[in-house]
Amino acid sequence: MNNPIFPRDQLQDFLNTVMQAIKAESAKQSAALQEQSIKEFAKQTAALQEESKKQTALLKTESANLKAESAKLTSAVESLRSEIKRENEKLAKNLTAKFEAAHDKIMEDFEARLNSEILIVRKDRQCKKRQ
Repeated sequence: MNNPIFPRDQLQDFLNTVMQAIKAESAKQSAALQEQSIKEFAKQTAALQEESKKQTALLKTESANLKAESAKLTSAVESLRSEIKRENEKLAKNLTAKFEAAHDKIMEDFEARLNSEILIVRKDRQCKKRQ
């Protein structure tokens, strides 16, 4: 069937023109969509980089704070060790002094008893010599 209103060649040219327009519009929309996607990606990337910088700064701050607290704790532990050492030295001196005092007292008591026994034995010998 021939269509007298639109000759075949004209119809083919029209279809080719429409197809080219569709392809051009499609390419234009694809390019616009791609550009929009790239911009959105760049925006999200920038936001993520900014958040990463904030988190890194926060981590550095927290790390510095932890180091400072660690230094304080180390200092406190060393201070306590020194205090315990001093207290132990005082206690050792005190116990040594008490031990020596007790030893001296025991020796005095022993000497007194020994002298007393010696006197008793001498008196007993003298009494036996007189008899």
